[in-house]
Amino acid sequence: MHQLFTGAGSTEAQLAEEEVGGSKLPNLVCTLPGSTDAIIIAGAHYDANFDYGHGIIDNWSGASLLPSLFESVKAYPRRHTFIFVGFAGEEKGLVGSRYYVRKLPKERKQAIDAMVDLDCLGMTSTKVDLVKTGERLGSLLNSVANAMKLPVSVIDVSRVGISDANAFADAKIPSITVHSVTQDNFSVLHGLKDRLQLVRTEIPEGDSYHCP
Repeated sequence: MHQLFTGAGSTEAQLAEEEVGGSKLPNLVCTLPGSTDAIIIAGAHYDANFDYGHGIIDNWSGASLLPSLFESVKAYPRRHTFIFVGFAGEEKGLVGSRYYVRKLPKERKQAIDAMVDLDCLGMTSTKVDLVKTGERLGSLLNSVANAMKLPVSVIDVSRVGISDANAFADAKIPSITVHSVTQDNFSVLHGLKDRLQLVRTEIPEGDSYHCP
């Protein structure tokens, strides 16, 4: 991920490997300053359950997208400071994201307007989990998707698992998870079927946009 960020134009000064208590691996943090102190965090976990698969969907699909998002955003003037975080230890119980939130100073925590978590992407058109605090973010995403004529729908996956967004939502920070998980494809996660061929490069026919 470090190499991908530098390849996307990040300087070493913008990148930091932050130690995580309870993990041998760090969180990788890339900060793109804006004109104000308001913050948007885009996060994805880079660990995987390698005992049962290659972790392509869960979650290299999300982690590898972060540098591309950085490259897209850095080209434009921005009010918010964007912080892109590759979290360690999600599969072990949100270790990296919970540690990150716990170490946030009060003023910095209050400055976070949104946390967008990218997890298990590419198997279907865009799905979102509002994670208890993301109703307004869901509406904003829906507006953008409709303007671009792209499909998006709400699917709550909290009954089958949690994501790094939960660590932020528990701290009352507005958070959503963007994913592609459905009842039909959930079984491929943490298994040998989790491979690159699952990533769909075109929108499936018949998908529609209906994010409330």
